[in-house]
Amino acid sequence: MNKVRKDIIKVVCIMLCLIFSIVSTTVSASPTKYNEDQQIPAKVVEQLVSAMDSQNYDALANLWTRQEQVELISFFNNSDAKANSEGFHAIKSAKLVGLKNIPLKTGISYGVDTTKYVNNIEDANLFYIAVDLTVKKESKYFMNGINYLLVLLVPEEGQWKIALMPQAPIYQLNLNGLGFNDETEQKALQRQNHFVKTGKLINDNGSIIEDLSPSSQQIREERGSEDTIRIFEEDAKLSQLDAIITKADEHTVPSTIKVYLTKSINYTYYGKNAPFANSIDFYYYVKNVLPKEWYYTSSWPDKSLQAGAMAVKMYGWYHVYYAKYPGQGYDVKDNTADQSFEVNSEDSTRCTPAINAVGGIGVDIQSGSSYVLFEVHHIAGSEGPGGQYSGYMWQNGTKYWAQQGKGYTYMCHYYWDKSANEPMHFFYY
Repeated sequence: MNKVRKDIIKVVCIMLCLIFSIVSTTVSASPTKYNEDQQIPAKVVEQLVSAMDSQNYDALANLWTRQEQVELISFFNNSDAKANSEGFHAIKSAKLVGLKNIPLKTGISYGVDTTKYVNNIEDANLFYIAVDLTVKKESKYFMNGINYLLVLLVPEEGQWKIALMPQAPIYQLNLNGLGFNDETEQKALQRQNHFVKTGKLINDNGSIIEDLSPSSQQIREERGSEDTIRIFEEDAKLSQLDAIITKADEHTVPSTIKVYLTKSINYTYYGKNAPFANSIDFYYYVKNVLPKEWYYTSSWPDKSLQAGAMAVKMYGWYHVYYAKYPGQGYDVKDNTADQSFEVNSEDSTRCTPAINAVGGIGVDIQSGSSYVLFEVHHIAGSEGPGGQYSGYMWQNGTKYWAQQGKGYTYMCHYYWDKSANEPMHFFYY
């Protein structure tokens, strides 16, 4: 009888252990421990790909900074993200096939603004990597075959941690002699260029896996009733600029942008009780970002708001095609990590007319023989001159320039030209 009881107890214990092992798959952050490999930046990248390959989400989360871990853990535990094979959840296998440590000073040209993470640019490492993936479901975030990413590492608690892992702009990297210069990269470059130009992402089998091209109605809505080319020409005269604008043949404005909604006002609006990622009409996104990003008053100059409309639009546009957060399966966040977005915050009196005035107009910059999108930046700045050629549009500075009789075309050139001899360029669509 005692033996039977012991056998029963043993079976029950085994069953409980099995049940516990099945249900206890929640990802959580563990206290930071000394890891010799994390003293070597390249080793952290190797650990990243290894964790992707084994779907070891605990290890993966712990490679990132504390700030990023919170959202990563939420993502890894999100049942919808798992069911839909979003971001990292889509990966079945991963192999690191290429790695290059690239100059940090060039990072801003590739959508990596190190100033958000470190005070001294020398306190970080930036890698360009090629990762061979097999995925459960292809998307613009991860595809079967070689995927090209940037990995920004910053010091935290005595170890190197990942702060950012955006998709890489392959053309610019190759132009600057930082590419891998192989056939596979050139094939990926052709695919990326086609996506940016047409809004259609095609996989190796020739199938369209993403189509972000807008409808003619969406383009008309962005312009409202405005003759934006006439406004552009008048603005250039006002600014005393010989501004040039050409028809867009290398870019397509996106129809939607995928935003990670962290604010309760946003995710509850869409019927959720916790943060989640959602595809949002691009024009709606811009209309509900500008009033939250440009802290204006009733007397604020229209030309400043038009410059702001261009800044808000082009930042989002860039990250639709070069996703900032492919691992989580979205383009941008709704907070100051990117741009502040709130549903139903549109200002139809001041901001929407400014957006319409620059509707159908975009900015890019000549890179080699092509015109390429670049990550525009905007900050509060001060009310006065300053920040020329810095890459950062000053919100308060645009007010100053508007009061000096300058238009949005002048302001875009003033802040975003690389130099007097390397101007950015306007296009219409």
